[in-house]
Amino acid sequence: MGDWIRVASHLGKSIQEAQSVIPSMEFTMWRLYLEEEEYKTTKLDLYLAQIAAEVRRTVSKKNVSLKQLILKWTKTKVTKSTRAEAAKASKIKWFGFLGLNNDGSNT
Repeated sequence: MGDWIRVASHLGKSIQEAQSVIPSMEFTMWRLYLEEEEYKTTKLDLYLAQIAAEVRRTVSKKNVSLKQLILKWTKTKVTKSTRAEAAKASKIKWFGFLGLNNDGSNT
């Protein structure tokens, strides 16, 4: 559903309108395009790096290049073990909120 929201927003349509006019192959292409765009360096990123460089320059005399200040976004891959660990941590937290031990008995 989240992908349809992104595509519809990008096209300026409602989700229902986008789903009714976009074939599955085109939707897949939109998903790939938007995923690629999400991790590209934009003009805004460069502008913010310039501001950060100026702020840093007021504190330190050492020059810094813009490349050092541009944030690099990477996609993290969720593995089954990561999901299992997240589920286990969530279960422990919920048991704690409810005042139960990890096995479900009262504390």
